[in-house]
Amino acid sequence: MGLSPAPPEFERGYSSPQPPRASRRPRLLALVAVVVVAGLAAGGAFLFLPDDDERAAPPPPTTAPTRPPSPSATPSTPPPAPTSRPPAPPPAQGPIAALTPPCAGVTEATARRLVPGARSQAAGNTSLTTCTFSSPHGDAKVVRVEKRLFPSGEGGDVSAFAREMLASAIRQAQTSPDQVITVQRRDDLGDDAFHRFKVDKPLRPGGRPETVVAEVTVRVRNALVTVGYSEAAPKTGDPARNEKTCVANAILVLEEVLPGLR
Repeated sequence: MGLSPAPPEFERGYSSPQPPRASRRPRLLALVAVVVVAGLAAGGAFLFLPDDDERAAPPPPTTAPTRPPSPSATPSTPPPAPTSRPPAPPPAQGPIAALTPPCAGVTEATARRLVPGARSQAAGNTSLTTCTFSSPHGDAKVVRVEKRLFPSGEGGDVSAFAREMLASAIRQAQTSPDQVITVQRRDDLGDDAFHRFKVDKPLRPGGRPETVVAEVTVRVRNALVTVGYSEAAPKTGDPARNEKTCVANAILVLEEVLPGLR
């Protein structure tokens, strides 16, 4: 069996390669641009991402600004202990050198309020004076001011002499033949003081007392001042019911006389 003859040769004409379509080139360029941008983004993320230590550290706590403590909230500190001695007390006043005039200090308004139509009568010397305010109408209301001085020229502690004289006056008041209702020491006047309130004896047996008297005696260093206020006793009831008023009237006069003693 013989070989079949070879097919006749096919002759093709030559044609040059065609250029790629214009529509494919922009697509390729766009794809390349996307790849480049993605790479840059990945690299930028890598550059700016914090490392592991920075990611693990918590953010610092935020604290509100603090205000200065108010003065009331500031704890008070105790004052420092004094390092020096306390100031010395003022020196004691010296003895009174002289008495004021007998009626000095008593205002006319006070005298006329206590004794209507009051007239004054004065007497005395350098160590003892008296001033009496009485009514010209025979009223029982009377104010009497007595001042006594223990002069420093007599030697010794003249204030002690005056203190002893006041103590003696208290003893006499407690043993007075008059009907003494009250004898009471006071600490609100001068250096020493006391007051007494008494009811005079009736003029006839079985009668009522005619007069009540309040006396207040005050010592100021080496001087004694006694103010007496008397008025008619009540016609009925307790004759001592006006004791507080009578004592207050005597103190009113004293408060005007005492400032003159220097």
